[in-house]
Amino acid sequence: MAICNGPDLYATARTNPGLVVALIAEAERRFMTEIPLTASGPWDPEAQEAMCAGLAAADELLTAAYRQRIKD
Repeated sequence: MAICNGPDLYATARTNPGLVVALIAEAERRFMTEIPLTASGPWDPEAQEAMCAGLAAADELLTAAYRQRIKD
């Protein structure tokens, strides 16, 4: 699955935020939801918040797994 283009990237961020978090560093996706899509215009605020929450939760899981791995 190619997630690097706009529509696929945003669809993947909505449906599989863990994959996006695993493949794209936080610094590189930090402003992802602040960039309007060419075809659809500005983000719906609720969709933007949901995507940010999903990515944040995936970040937490990845960080927790990394900390556990270091601890073990």
